Amino acid sequence: MLEERNNLPHQAIRVQDDQPATSGIFGQALWQEHQTRMARMIGALETGLPKPDIARTDSYGLRAVPVLLACVAFAYSYSNKAGLISDAFHPPQQIATTPDVRIDAWVTPPAYTSRAPVFLTERQGAERVAGGTEPLRIPQFSELTVRITSGGEDTPVTYLENGAAQPLVIAAQAAKPGKDEKAPAEAAAANPAKPGSGTHMMKITKDGSLSVGGEQWAFTVIPDSVPDIAFDGIPRTTVNAALEIGFTARDDYGIQEAWAEIVPLDKPAADARPLYPLPEYRLDLPKRNAREAKGLTSRNLSEHPLSGKRVRVTLVAKDAAGQEGRSVPQDMILPARPFFEPLAGAVAEQRQVFALNANDLPRAIDLNDALSVRPDETIPNLTHFLLLQSARTRMALARNDDMLRDAAGYLWEIALGIEDGDMALADKRLRDAQQKLSDALEKGASDEEITKLMQELREAMQEYMEALARQAAKNPQVAANPNQNNVLRQQDLEKNDEPDREPRQIRRQGSGAPDAVGNAAHDEQSPGRPATATAGPGEQRDAQADGQARPADAGAAAADGRDVQIRPGPARPDAARRSAGWRGS
Repeated sequence: MLEERNNLPHQAIRVQDDQPATSGIFGQALWQEHQTRMARMIGALETGLPKPDIARTDSYGLRAVPVLLACVAFAYSYSNKAGLISDAFHPPQQIATTPDVRIDAWVTPPAYTSRAPVFLTERQGAERVAGGTEPLRIPQFSELTVRITSGGEDTPVTYLENGAAQPLVIAAQAAKPGKDEKAPAEAAAANPAKPGSGTHMMKITKDGSLSVGGEQWAFTVIPDSVPDIAFDGIPRTTVNAALEIGFTARDDYGIQEAWAEIVPLDKPAADARPLYPLPEYRLDLPKRNAREAKGLTSRNLSEHPLSGKRVRVTLVAKDAAGQEGRSVPQDMILPARPFFEPLAGAVAEQRQVFALNANDLPRAIDLNDALSVRPDETIPNLTHFLLLQSARTRMALARNDDMLRDAAGYLWEIALGIEDGDMALADKRLRDAQQKLSDALEKGASDEEITKLMQELREAMQEYMEALARQAAKNPQVAANPNQNNVLRQQDLEKNDEPDREPRQIRRQGSGAPDAVGNAAHDEQSPGRPATATAGPGEQRDAQADGQARPADAGAAAADGRDVQIRPGPARPDAARRSAGWRGS
């Protein structure tokens, strides 16, 4: 191969080891001369490049595998965060790495405080509140939120209250999937959460310090005071047997709602079973979340079985945090509807007996039987006698509380019918329509419902005016000498008597219109004469000029066979509020 690469003729290399085939002195000398010449030719040999002949034995090309492994090893050795070949000759070392942790913490004050959230960690567009010696002042019941995103172990979140021996560990909140989210198993498979990540939440009620991820923040809690409420004068009874309560209330962040708690003073029997709950008396606040409120509320509780009994009235105010403040209680007799007909009063007494305690039903039946001993003297009206007999049958056949309440309501309607005839029923329907409309306006009902309730209120008012006219026609003395101080102001009905008024306009004006309707028609009703409404001294001249309907005039028109028309006057919200018996601070 060397002879071929160096182009040597006569086999210059092999001849050095060969032996001549003949012997003799001449032949030997000739052979030595030939070897000397060939030796001079091989003095500058070149080996050339190696040419291994592996292909004959490696038919599958496995000879390339070691080269490929060497190239991959060198490429990996010099990549990012990779080892070197020299690492194989070094002893192993323990390497500690700190996990990458992100902490977002903020405090959200309650919504009723109208304060913005406070970010404790860095946020885009917000200044970081660094933990230091100066504590952060936050309202009581503020919500602390700590969100941790980590790729390592759990990061503890603790809150140490002042004076406490051990800190409180704030646990991570469990995720709550929404309506459109996947099931928890599917969501976890699609987006697995990193270990150590979670959201920690708690309400701060006491001073303390928050510790998380080596950082610390101190808090000073601004306490949320309990609402303060008191009577503004002594509760009094109006002429239509309504309970009128004046009150003053205050709170640091505003009062959410207020009511009067009415409980009987007379201790009931141990096994007493009242048919009706205690009366509800909601106080009208001038505006929602008022920090200082002063108002006057009038509610008619004369239909409740406790009317005429000794009760204890306590005012209760509640703020948005759920704290309740109570006033000094006042003892009084709950206003009751006066009955000038003895028979009507006796029927109302039957209802009150078993309504306060269903176990006294036999006594109520005995009272009913006592009225029927001499019906020709005690019950001159045959209709009333038949109604009392029907009520006795209902009481005797009552098997549950619902049937007893039905019998009690039936007795009350009989008592009102005996006392006032159709006037009492029309009065009750008007009040019910007024209350339904007021509740609908307060709850934000739809326009269709408001329109329907307005129509019911107009029909109830029309029925009430017709009954008022019929009653006035039966009293010629009242028709001849009308009381100029008792006039029904139709301008208070202007919001309700215009059929083309949109419910949105009524909604903007609030529930003053229905309150004015009901109270203006009843608050100044005097016993023994037709029910009328009262206008203030400064409003009577305007009312007569605007066009109004007096009961006496309505009665005279009904007696003459003429139609009674009601003309609404101009809207006067201040007069409507005064007629409704409401005053704001």
